[in-house]
Amino acid sequence: MFKNISSRIILTFSSVVLAGLIIFAIITYGVFTKYSTNTDSAILSLSGKSVMAAVSGYEMLAEDSSGGHNCDPETIICDMYREQFEQNLEKYSDDNIGVHIYDAEGKLLIATKKCTDPSPLSETLKYETDKRIANGNASGFFTQFVFHSTDTEKSNLYMLPILDNEGFRHVGYIVVSSMSDGIYVARTQLIKALLSSCIMLIIGTAFSIIIIGKRIAKPINQICNDVKKYSGGRLDVRVNVAADGEIAELATSINEMMDTIERNDKNKDTFLASVAHDLRTPMTTISGFADGILDGTIPAASQERYLSIISEETKRLSRLISTLLTTTKMQNQTLHPKVFDITDKLISTLFTFEGKIEDKHLSVEILNNTPILVNADPDAIHQVLYNLIHNAVKFSPTGGSLVADITKDEENGKAFITIRNDGAGIPEEELPHVFDKFYKSDFSRGLDKSGMGLGLFIVKTVIDNHKEKITVDSGRNKGCAFTFSLSLATAKDMGK
Repeated sequence: MFKNISSRIILTFSSVVLAGLIIFAIITYGVFTKYSTNTDSAILSLSGKSVMAAVSGYEMLAEDSSGGHNCDPETIICDMYREQFEQNLEKYSDDNIGVHIYDAEGKLLIATKKCTDPSPLSETLKYETDKRIANGNASGFFTQFVFHSTDTEKSNLYMLPILDNEGFRHVGYIVVSSMSDGIYVARTQLIKALLSSCIMLIIGTAFSIIIIGKRIAKPINQICNDVKKYSGGRLDVRVNVAADGEIAELATSINEMMDTIERNDKNKDTFLASVAHDLRTPMTTISGFADGILDGTIPAASQERYLSIISEETKRLSRLISTLLTTTKMQNQTLHPKVFDITDKLISTLFTFEGKIEDKHLSVEILNNTPILVNADPDAIHQVLYNLIHNAVKFSPTGGSLVADITKDEENGKAFITIRNDGAGIPEEELPHVFDKFYKSDFSRGLDKSGMGLGLFIVKTVIDNHKEKITVDSGRNKGCAFTFSLSLATAKDMGK
């Protein structure tokens, strides 16, 4: 489950949408509830104060009435005005506001018609009001309480104590409550609307993502199929998808990988053929001359000359094996960086080719012989310089020139070493492959029969191990220049 792209996208987007809707629902519900509570508080407060003013007015009328009628203050609303007062209360019923008037003991005296619960006032509400009166606070207060016995939710209430007109004696309570359950209905409807929206949005998102997911997965599936064909032995297959962006980059990278694998396979075949040829030729020579000496075919007077040839061919085999071992060693080399003078290392390496340089009558020029300290593995860098100078001498024409140069970039902390000759150069189309393993250009094959195409591969491997770069600048009849970088030695490297 959820193993393909489409299902994972659907799951992710659905989770995000659901989480967003839940957060939105919580915030909306909270804002709605707070707004409703604040609105009820304001309305009930005004209504309660209005009822209190009416009660006080009827008390004053009762006191001023003629006819000798004596109204007991404990009754709060005199019987002679009770019917009129109750009629006036009905305007609150029309607004879904309930009004309850209790005596000082909490007994219900008057209530709007919609309020059918004759229960006495809750002891909790009485206690809260009495406590305020005891503290000298005779003003009303807003609260939420399960007021009616039939209620399942708390009602919004506004309570006021009733004092006599002298303001000294507590004679009763006024409770103004919200009789409408609209807020609860609205909350329920809000939740239902949000849930419905969530379900519809998730379903719509799922369908949309299924379509989009298939479009995204299509080129990826095509890439997988092409790769399977390639791994199954169809080496001519290349990934070709009508896409752009990251998928196009992926396809290009896979094609480059396939090209590299194919090129390496060809190089290995070439290498095996080259090694087989290089091994077979000297071994045939050694075997033939050795057999000739043993069976007397080669006369004793000529044996020394043929033994010398056998010795040279043996050394050739040794060099061949040594080169292969060096290649393996360089690929798994552990570097031992030290601070040394790269200029001195370059000059000393050049001197090892003094005989070959003189044989070809080459002019050698060192553009900068100032000591420059670098931090690198001196033995590995010697191998790099040796291979580059060896190639420069080998492929230089008789009477040609060889130039060595070292420059310093202190701002970036790098030294750049360049080895250049004025030979026939490397064709531009072959430059991307000069550092490949076992690669030999067609031109170099004609000049170098003994090489295996590993020298520049070793050079590149060493420079890569140092996390540095090497570049080649060449072309047909333009000579050839190899430049590599090394890190300049710092005070920390020198232990200062």
